[in-house]
Amino acid sequence: MSTNLNLDELLEVVYQEVTRAIAADAFWIALCDRVSREFEFRMRVVQGTREPLTREHITSGLSFSVLTSKQPLLIRNYAREKDQLPALERWDSTKTPDSWLGIPMLHGDDVLGIISVEAYRPDAYGEAEQELLSTIAGVVAVAIQNARLSEMANDERQRLQLLYDVGHELSANLDPIAILDRAVQLSTHALGGSRGEALVFEPSTNRLHVRALAGGSEPSLSDLDAQINLHVGEGLAGWVAAQRRPALVLDAASDPRWLPVPKLDQPFQTVVSAPIVSGSDLLGVLNILSETRGAFGPEHMELLVALSRQVAAALTNARLYDEIRNTKNFLENVMASSIDILSTTDEHGIVTFCNQGAVKIMGMRGEDTVGQPMSKYYVGGREEARRVMRLLRERGELRDYETALWHTDGHPVPISLSASFLKDEQGKTIGVLGVAKNITERKQAELELQQRANEFSALYETMLDLAAQRDVPLLLQAIIDRASSLLHTQSGAIYLYDQARDDLELAVTKGFPSSFVGTRLSLGEGMAGRVAQTHQPLIVDDYHTWEHRSPQYEELALKAVVQVPMLFGGELIGVLEVDELGAASPRAALGATRRFTDADARLLSLFAGQAAAAVHNARLLQQSNAHAQRQEALYRTSTALARLRGVEELCETVVDAGRDVLGYRFLGILLRDPESGDRVMHAQSGWDDAPPRWRLRPGEGLSEQALLTGKLHYWPDVTQAPGFVRGVGGSRAEVDVPIRIGDSVLGVLVAEDPRVDAFDEGDFDVLQAVANQLAIALENARLLDTVQQELAEREITAQTLRLQSTRLQIAIEIGAAVTSQLDIDQVIPRVIELMQKQFGYYHVGIFLIDETGRWAIERPTVRLDPGFKDTVKLEVGGHSLIGHATSAVEACIVQDVSKDPRYLYDPRLPDTRAEAVLPLMSGRSVIGVLDVQSNETDAFTDELVAILATIADQIAIAFHNARLHAAMTARARELEAAYRSLQENQERLLTAEKMASLGRLTAGIAHEMNTPLATVRVALVELSKLVAEYQASIGDAGVTVEDHGQIAREMQSSIQLADTAAERAASFVRGIKTQTRDVAHERQRFNAVSVIHETLLLLGHALRQAACTVRFEPGMTVVELSGSPGRLAQVLTNLVTNAIDASATKGGGVITLELTAGRDRVDLAVRDEGCGIAPEHLSKVFDPMFTTKPFGQGTGLGLTIVHHIVTAELGGTIEVSSEHGKGTTVTLLFPTGLAGTP
Repeated sequence: MSTNLNLDELLEVVYQEVTRAIAADAFWIALCDRVSREFEFRMRVVQGTREPLTREHITSGLSFSVLTSKQPLLIRNYAREKDQLPALERWDSTKTPDSWLGIPMLHGDDVLGIISVEAYRPDAYGEAEQELLSTIAGVVAVAIQNARLSEMANDERQRLQLLYDVGHELSANLDPIAILDRAVQLSTHALGGSRGEALVFEPSTNRLHVRALAGGSEPSLSDLDAQINLHVGEGLAGWVAAQRRPALVLDAASDPRWLPVPKLDQPFQTVVSAPIVSGSDLLGVLNILSETRGAFGPEHMELLVALSRQVAAALTNARLYDEIRNTKNFLENVMASSIDILSTTDEHGIVTFCNQGAVKIMGMRGEDTVGQPMSKYYVGGREEARRVMRLLRERGELRDYETALWHTDGHPVPISLSASFLKDEQGKTIGVLGVAKNITERKQAELELQQRANEFSALYETMLDLAAQRDVPLLLQAIIDRASSLLHTQSGAIYLYDQARDDLELAVTKGFPSSFVGTRLSLGEGMAGRVAQTHQPLIVDDYHTWEHRSPQYEELALKAVVQVPMLFGGELIGVLEVDELGAASPRAALGATRRFTDADARLLSLFAGQAAAAVHNARLLQQSNAHAQRQEALYRTSTALARLRGVEELCETVVDAGRDVLGYRFLGILLRDPESGDRVMHAQSGWDDAPPRWRLRPGEGLSEQALLTGKLHYWPDVTQAPGFVRGVGGSRAEVDVPIRIGDSVLGVLVAEDPRVDAFDEGDFDVLQAVANQLAIALENARLLDTVQQELAEREITAQTLRLQSTRLQIAIEIGAAVTSQLDIDQVIPRVIELMQKQFGYYHVGIFLIDETGRWAIERPTVRLDPGFKDTVKLEVGGHSLIGHATSAVEACIVQDVSKDPRYLYDPRLPDTRAEAVLPLMSGRSVIGVLDVQSNETDAFTDELVAILATIADQIAIAFHNARLHAAMTARARELEAAYRSLQENQERLLTAEKMASLGRLTAGIAHEMNTPLATVRVALVELSKLVAEYQASIGDAGVTVEDHGQIAREMQSSIQLADTAAERAASFVRGIKTQTRDVAHERQRFNAVSVIHETLLLLGHALRQAACTVRFEPGMTVVELSGSPGRLAQVLTNLVTNAIDASATKGGGVITLELTAGRDRVDLAVRDEGCGIAPEHLSKVFDPMFTTKPFGQGTGLGLTIVHHIVTAELGGTIEVSSEHGKGTTVTLLFPTGLAGTP
C-alpha cells in the first residue's frame, strides 16, 4: 500500500479491496483506544450505506473476544454457534448477521484495532477468507503504526518546543503574579483542560492559597481563594505539596483526596496536579481540571511536571530580583537615618554654630568650627562657598544640594546640603541655616546599586542570549565566557552531572589546559564535588592551599575560586566555576590578590540558574531532534521492510539501518531454528571476526533469556552476568530484545557496546520498536510465502484438473465414437486408434469372450511389429492379468509388471512396464476386457483409472447396443421402419451426447438416456410379443377380424410409445447440444401446460408401477414460458422420477404439481409425500455426483442438470424445502411478462 496515503484514504482503499475479494453485507474498521477502552469506528458500511462514525465502549460482543484474545474469530453460523460462546461475547441485538469474521490488527503484542466483515447468510466465510483478511490486517497494522510513529514524533517535537517557548517567555518576566497567571493560562491550554489553578505556598502558615486562575467564569479568584485555603497535606493539592510529587485523578468523585468546592458549578471529573519546587523549597502547586472523565493520562502529567519546573525557575528569578530591589530600599533607609550636621553662618559666611554631627562627618567637634569661614571646610573652597550662596539667593532655599566637606584626615565626605536664609524680625538677612547630611553610605549604595543594575542588565541580556542558543557545546562555551566576564576574570569551567554514573565530568573550560577536559570527580570530591553534593555555593580564597582540594588539580595554579550549583527545578545540571589562575591572572601581575565575595556568589548563582535552564532546554531540544531523527529512521526502516519479502534481505536491512542511521555499531539478528532450537545469526555488524551464520545452541549466550521470556534483557556489564563466556568482540554492555509476534518469539535483536552501561531507556524504546517492525515484516514474509505456496499448490491442482479435463474430453470423444457405431468390427479399431493417439499409450487392446465363455480372444488391432500374427487367445481364469480380470470380474491395475506374477510377458511388447486390465460388463456378465499397457511405471493414477473405467463402460454399452441391434433386426424385420426411426433418433441422441460430453461426465449422459432407452426397450419388447402373438394367430379360425384390429391397434400404440420416447430422446439430444453452443436462436414461446401434460403421459407407466398418482389441476390452459419446451420436460421428468423414488419407501403416494402464473413470474411446484431429505443433505442436493440412493440406482447428476437447465437456460431459480420422513417440495420460479390464459 502506498505510504503517501493518509489514514482515511488508506482505510478507503482497504474497504474497496476487501469487498472486491470477499462478499460482505457489512464492513467496518475500528481503531482501539486501550486507555479509554473505546472503539473509534473509522469506517462502517452496511449494505452499501456508510453509517456515521462513533466511539463505543469495549465491554462485550464478538469484538471484545477478538480484542482480549488477540486472535481472529470466525463465526460461520451465529444461530448455531451462539450457545457455545461466553455470555460476554454474545450480541444483545435481535438482528444479528449469520456469518461474522473479525481480525485483530496487531503490532507486536498491541492490538491497534479490528477489521470485520459480516454476511446475512450462514457459512459465508471460511479459512480462505480468514487468511486473506489476516494478511490485509497485518499490512494495515504496519501502515497505522507508521502513521502513529510519525504522529508521536510530531507530538514530541511540539511538546519540547512548547516547553522551550514557555521557559523562554516565563524567564523574561520578573513579576511573580504575572508569571503564575501566564503559567496557568499556558498549562491549561497545553493540556486541554477546562480550568487551571496556581496555588502559592505560605511557609509561615504552612498553607496553600489560590493566586492565579485560567478558564471558566465561576467562582472568582477571591471567592476561590477564600474556599481553597488548604493546609499542606489537605486535599489533592495539599497531598501533592506534602509528597512533592505529581498526581493524576481519573475520577475526582471517587478519590478521597479531592475536596469539592461548594460554589463551583462545574462537576470536574479529571484532575492532574504537579508541585512547583525550586531546589528543596516548595513554591506552590499547579492544578489542571477537566469536566470530562479520563481526559488526562500519564503523558499529560509528565507535561505538567515539565511545565512546573519552568515555572519554578521563573519564580526563582523573580524572587532574586525582589531581593535586589529590597536591598536598594534598605540602603535608602540607612541614608535617611544617618546623623546630620546642623550649622549657621553669618552674612559673611563665618560659622556661628555647629552641632556634634560634625564629629561624625568631619572628625572635629562642632565648637571648633565656630568663628571659622565655611569656605574653609568645602572641598571646593571659596568657589564652592560662593556657588552655594549664589544658588541660595536665586532659589530662596536649597534642598538636597550635593557637595563635599573635608574630613580632618584629609578625605572628602559627600554631603547633601539643605539651606535657607536667617532673618531678623524686620526681615533682614542675618545669616544662613544649613543642614548637611552625610551621604557617603548612600553614594556607596548608589554606586553598588548601579554596579548591580549593570550586572543584572548584563545578566538579563545574557539570559536571553543563552535561551536562544540551541547547540549544547556552543551554549556551554557561551556560559563560561559570560560568567567569567560577569565577575571580571579570565578563567572558569563547567562540570556536568552524569546521572547514570552519579559523578561530574569537566565539560568545558576557559583558561585551563585542554588536557583537563574530561576529568571526572565523584560527588564530595574536591570543590566541585562538594558543591554538587550540597547544592550550595562555595568560595575558596586559595585553592592551592585548600585542604580539600582534588589531587587531580595539584599541578594547576588555582588561586581564588567561586563555584555554584547549576539547578533547574531542584534537579542538578552541573557546577559553574569562576576562578583566578595564579600567575596567569592580570591582578597577579600587578601584585594584587582577588577575593570573591558573597555578593559575587549570589550574582553567579543567579546566572547559574539561568544557565541551567538554558542547558536543560537545549538538551530537551537536542533530545527532541534526536528523537525525531530516530522516529524518522524507524519510519524509513518500517517503510523499507514493508517492501521486502526475503528473511535475509529483511535482516540485512534492519542491521544496516541500525548501524548507519541509528548509530549502533555492534548489532546482530539471531533467529530461532524451529528444528534444532539453535539461534542462527542471519545478519550482523561490528563483529568482523565472527563466522557467517554462526549458531548459539540452547543454553549458550545471554540472549537466550530474551528468547525464553519474551522480554527485553539488559546487561550493563556482561562480564558480571552469571554464566558469562567471552565470545566474539570485546563488548561490555548488551541489550537483548525479543523479536516477537503475538505469543511467538521468532528470535532476538542483539545490540552491544564496548563501554559499560552504555544504553539507556531511549535505546531500549528504539531497539524494541525496530524488533517489533522486524517481527511484523518477518510474519508478513511468512504469510506471503504461505499464500504463494498455496497459490502454487492451487496452480498445480488447476493443472491437474486441466489435465483431467483434457483426458475426460478424450474419454468423452471415445465414448461418442464407440456409442455412435453399432458394428463391432468398426468400433474396436476406432477405440484403439483414439486411445493411442490421445493418451499416447504403448499398447491398447480389446479382448472379447467367445460363445463358450472359456476364452478371451483379442480383436484385430494395429500392431507395433507387423511380423507378428494378430490373434491372441487367453484362457478365462488363466494365469494372466486378463484371465484374472475376466474371472474375478474386477480391474487389475499393475504399476510395475515386474513385481506382479500374474503378468504374462508378450514378446511383441517388450517395453511394457505397467498394465491396466478393465472388464467390459453387460449387466452382470463379463463380455471382455480393455487392456492398456504403458512403457513407464506408475503410469495409472486413480483419476486415470476412473476415466479408463468410464471408457470400458462405454465400450461395453456399445457392444451391448450392437448385439441388441442385431437381435432386434433378426426378430422384428416388419418393424424396420419403426426401427430406422428409432435408429435415427438414437444417432441424433448419440451425436448430441458427444457434444454434451464436452462439459459433463459420460455417466451423466447414461443417466439422462436411461429413461427414453428404457421406454424404447419396453415398447419393442411389447411389440415383439404382439408380433409373436400375431404370427401364432395366423391360420387360427378362432381369431376374428376384430381381434386382428385389436392387435394392430396395440402394435400401433407400442410404435407410438417408442416414437414418442425417441422424440423425447431427440429433444434431450438437441438440448444437450445447446449446452456447448449458443442456442439463443432456438428460444421460443411455448405453453408450459401442454409440456407438463405430455411429460406426465410419458411417465404414466412408471407412476403406475410405483403405485403413485399425479395430481395436476392447472387453473388455466395456457401458461407461456420462453425457452426450450424439451428442456422443461427434461426437468420435470427428473423431478417426478425423484418423487417416485422417494415415495417408493412408503409403497407409493400422491405427487402434486402446482402451476401458478403472475405478472412477473411463473411458479411450478413438484411435491411428494415420500421419505424427504435429511437436513444435513439439503445443501448438497445440487452438487454433482451427490446421491443418497443405493449404488447403481442413482448417479447424482439428475438434480445437477436440473439446476443448470432452470438457472442457466430458462433463467429461473430453484427452491427446495423438505421435512425428513414427510416429503419434499421443489419449486421452480421462471420470469415472464405474460399472464396465463384461463
